[in-house]
Amino acid sequence: MDFFENQDEARKRTSRLLVFFIPAVAATVLVISFFIYLTVILGIFAHIIFSKGIYSPEYNACAWWRPGMFWAITVLTGSAVVLMSYMKSKGLARGGGDGIALMMGAKPVLPGTKNPDERKLMNVVEEMAIAAGVPVPSVYIMDIEDVINGFAAGFSPTDAVICVTQGCISHLSRDEIQGIVAHEFSHILNGDMLLNLRLIGLLHGILIITMTSKRIMLLLQRIGDPRAILIFFAGMCIWIFGSTGHFFANVIKCAMSRQREYLADASAVQFTRNPSGLANALKKIGGVVKGSYVNHLNSEIVSHLFFARGLKKPMFKSTATHPPLESRILRLDPQFDGTYPKLKPKGYMPTPLTEQYPGKKKAEEKAEEKKEEIPPVSELAQPEMPFVPVLEPGNLSAITPEDVVSSVGTLNPGLIAYASLLLAGIPQKLKDIAHEPFSARAMVYCLLLDKNDKTRKVQLESLKKHSPMNVWNEVERLIPVVDAVKDEHRLPLIDMALPALKLLSKMQYVNFRSNIKGLAEADKKISLFEYTLQCSIIRHLDPVFIKPDDMSIRYKTLEPLIIECFELLSVIAWKGSKADYANKAFKIAMSELMTGKEPTILPEEKCSLSILDRSLDKLSVAAPQIKKQVLKACTECVLADSEVTIAEAELLRAIADSLHCPVPPFVPGKTT
Repeated sequence: MDFFENQDEARKRTSRLLVFFIPAVAATVLVISFFIYLTVILGIFAHIIFSKGIYSPEYNACAWWRPGMFWAITVLTGSAVVLMSYMKSKGLARGGGDGIALMMGAKPVLPGTKNPDERKLMNVVEEMAIAAGVPVPSVYIMDIEDVINGFAAGFSPTDAVICVTQGCISHLSRDEIQGIVAHEFSHILNGDMLLNLRLIGLLHGILIITMTSKRIMLLLQRIGDPRAILIFFAGMCIWIFGSTGHFFANVIKCAMSRQREYLADASAVQFTRNPSGLANALKKIGGVVKGSYVNHLNSEIVSHLFFARGLKKPMFKSTATHPPLESRILRLDPQFDGTYPKLKPKGYMPTPLTEQYPGKKKAEEKAEEKKEEIPPVSELAQPEMPFVPVLEPGNLSAITPEDVVSSVGTLNPGLIAYASLLLAGIPQKLKDIAHEPFSARAMVYCLLLDKNDKTRKVQLESLKKHSPMNVWNEVERLIPVVDAVKDEHRLPLIDMALPALKLLSKMQYVNFRSNIKGLAEADKKISLFEYTLQCSIIRHLDPVFIKPDDMSIRYKTLEPLIIECFELLSVIAWKGSKADYANKAFKIAMSELMTGKEPTILPEEKCSLSILDRSLDKLSVAAPQIKKQVLKACTECVLADSEVTIAEAELLRAIADSLHCPVPPFVPGKTT
């Protein structure tokens, strides 16, 4: 299946999940409601007996079965379960992947870390993200866990995090870490993260009911009041049957998790073409004393997210969240004889956060104090980078719209090697700048400065007026450094800066967002790069600071979106082709979406980037297969003149980003 089919399948899995879960939850709610009802009825009869006597008229008139009361209790109980699940889901949505990592006691790895083990992990994650065309995820480490494990969490690539244990980075080689990271990227690209978080929300309602009843039992046990025996008995029954319901719901969760783990292993091998890396990581899990067992209070909640089994060995195979370790290894290494390497604990000392990043406020002061002299431009000279096409380094003439569309949401060794080469071509000085929240802001401002001296002067005056003085000073310091950046390194630098920019405060981000908009519009027109940069920043950081993305599908057919497609392709044709070729490019692209008609391209003067924004906002909530058609049409438009410029490649990346379709690096050059 391609990326778009995987997205469709992920939504179908969610629907199937609800089909299985709803009966299990409904049955559990009915049983729990019955015992609550029974407790209330027994309480009523006990009150009448003790106050009026067994022969009183009130006792004879009292009915054992009161359907109105039973259904009222059922509705209240069901509402409580649904409300708890809803609140948990909303809480997860607000916290995103970062919330899950923090819930597990993980500590963030700052992008600019100097710790060798942390740096090794960050380099692998950055390579994978740039190769896949997704924003670099935030990285966390569970630094008190010496076992080998990890997980990816989030609702979309925008808020995704990669979290690993201390044992993962101290016991594993780079190839083995790459295997685990590739496995987790499979979950990110295949849409598994959203399903996994919904599982947590759905199970939470039943779990809260059972835990509440258990607490009531413990409280009544401490009080020791014999009159509370009835409530204690009801609490025990609710806990027993609630736990049973939770058990069966958990069986469904585990069955789905095991299936996805096999797929993620296969995808990781496909991404890296190195089955030994992932196989050796799994073998080392068998060689660690505690294996992959994560000793944390919330391990049960997120057990299905882990790379390997995070809980103790289950009593029943049906309650195992992951396939057996040996079974996974044999699929990767058929020659495996069952012997695991014995590993000794290694001393990993995480860099204290106070040393890496002493807080947002202090960080800016620290950056101000640590100003270094601007190195000569000659020191920033970058090695020549070969043009590498989409998918595999080689022949640009092989690129077709079908290749571009089929590359969405995929990885391969060629792309990973290219991303590694691309990152190697960026001077370490620039990487350090992109990894620090304070200097990353200044770097983005510098990337937006116009080459024209007059326009640049206007931009700098505006920036000086609307930025804090220390940020302005950093901009002045970085201008010569950023001016030396090659065009093909600009977007990778933005991708690398995103995790650091997520560490800004909301107020800092609002000011930052306003400033980049002002810089882009200073000359009364927006270039394709300025649009692409704004698009990347806003699409990936607005959900973090302002409002989460709405990922729900509103359009399942193309008909309601034809006008938006018409406007989108008109803008691409005029912006990406020579004036005399724009109409031909537009017609070629529109033929992908509709036949039998020959629409006329929108006049050039009406093709503003604001129209592009409006069209993409509507297209972003279309069904995956509609997005596939639209993206293919956009690629047809870009390739129509048999040449891909850097600006066109960047624009296509921005469009794909807006449609939530991760496109791997699309390198400029001739296509025929």
